[in-house]
Amino acid sequence: MLWLGLLYGRLPVSLAATTGVKSEKEVIKYLLAGADVAMVASVLYTYGIDYFSIINMGLRKWMRTKGFEKLDDFKGLMSQLNIPDPTAYDRANYISIVGNG
Repeated sequence: MLWLGLLYGRLPVSLAATTGVKSEKEVIKYLLAGADVAMVASVLYTYGIDYFSIINMGLRKWMRTKGFEKLDDFKGLMSQLNIPDPTAYDRANYISIVGNG
């Protein structure tokens, strides 16, 4: 997620989240960081193809609750590019990395 948030809006590429997606919560976090897509193959393999509907419904419910009509309305909102203090983003991620190391 760190790299998605750092790279969003800085490179003319599509960004994909490829790990850790278990529910709509992770999809939402990745989209807020700037991902264009979240890979859900592993969770679908575990729970079956119908689980995609559960993720999709959860995402749509969250979007309605927050007043977002489309993904582009909130994609990248929590990226380094879109927060008021970009250095705080760097510090928070550094602390997270050091704390988990």
